[in-house]
Amino acid sequence: MEDIAPVLRFVIEMESSLERGESVRTGIRFYLKHHRTNFSAPLFRILNSPQPALSPEERARLKSSYQIAALELIVYALEGKPVLSELRELKNEIVAASNRRIDQFVSVLPTKMMIPLLFLIFPALLLLLFGPLVQSLQEALN
Repeated sequence: MEDIAPVLRFVIEMESSLERGESVRTGIRFYLKHHRTNFSAPLFRILNSPQPALSPEERARLKSSYQIAALELIVYALEGKPVLSELRELKNEIVAASNRRIDQFVSVLPTKMMIPLLFLIFPALLLLLFGPLVQSLQEALN
């Protein structure tokens, strides 16, 4: 697993960068310097583009709607529009989605753990229970 949520890391770093009074470009450069994910390539292209925009091809390549939303916010921010409150809302949405995903994974885990129990542990338990019984039955028949 690459990371739980690379977009969440980006949004948190952008939020803290903007709260410190740094520019959007500085926050993006800091993120790109320290993190290499599949999210970095479109971010790098948007940062270095004279007319920042998110192309339809990039939208199709991105994994989640949160990545698209984060990149759209960056495009707006590079145009000079304030985006700090939207970044906070996006961060809250991503955290909630991550928590739902973790809860879903944890809820399925007991069922998945039954497979080794049924196929590995249960047959060994049966041998321990019925082994002596079969041995004494075999000795009684001989």
